[in-house]
Amino acid sequence: MPTAEALLPWPADAVMIVAANAGEERRAKMEGIHRCACCHCWEILHADTAVVRHCQRSPWRDGRPIRFFCVECATTRYDMQTIEHLEDHR
Repeated sequence: MPTAEALLPWPADAVMIVAANAGEERRAKMEGIHRCACCHCWEILHADTAVVRHCQRSPWRDGRPIRFFCVECATTRYDMQTIEHLEDHR
């Protein structure tokens, strides 16, 4: 794992959703599947449609696009301490 100095700052130019790899999602807890890809490694992901809709409607989105990370890229490449607004929808 990279040192804190080597981690990238969490993107502020988009609303980021950390989603499960396809086939690893907890479907029983999801409203529906939003098929997407990690913006870093392009792994196919499945996000909960309720979470995507929540992000689309949230005032803190402030017109920014919605992008997706896989869990691995989010936790090993980016400094999660630089996140300005965090909501956990697990």
